[in-house]
Amino acid sequence: MATNNESVYTIADCFIVNKEKFLIYGEYCSNLLQAQELLDHVCNTTPQVQIRVTVRDVCCIMSAVHSEP
Repeated sequence: MATNNESVYTIADCFIVNKEKFLIYGEYCSNLLQAQELLDHVCNTTPQVQIRVTVRDVCCIMSAVHSEP
């Protein structure tokens, strides 16, 4: 039974040690929808931005395809 308790503490330690990173990630997640809506609005009203976002998306896809094992 002690092994289970040790595992629980190890998992908890992970969250404690990385608290600041988890807080930043939480803020990112809570703002994601608003940021996406703003980006969509800017892309719909500014063709230059839409082109750059599209190019970035294509580059990310190509990078992912070429990095697959």
